[in-house]
Amino acid sequence: MKRILIVDDSRNHRNQLTIILKKHGYELIEAENGEQAIEIPPKMYVDFILLDVTMPVIDGYQTCEIRNYQEPTQAVLINFLSAKNEISHRTFR
Repeated sequence: MKRILIVDDSRNHRNQLTIILKKHGYELIEAENGEQAIEIPPKMYVDFILLDVTMPVIDGYQTCEIRNYQEPTQAVLINFLSAKNEISHRTFR
């Protein structure tokens, strides 16, 4: 079973994603902010990360940078979630 990490400070967004993804058989791990996402043990392998860009304290970009240095997350695909329309908010710096 594929495991997806959902990182979003909006409970509503996490709930919506959970409903959709569970129907397709994914195992889900949720984090409500970047700090929680970083604290998830690197040994708890995930196949994919859905990562909100705009979060308090540690934003999605910073979370991505930190998790990329943790083994074995370096090869994990990350999809940024953003309500912002600017291209700069949808691509990694």
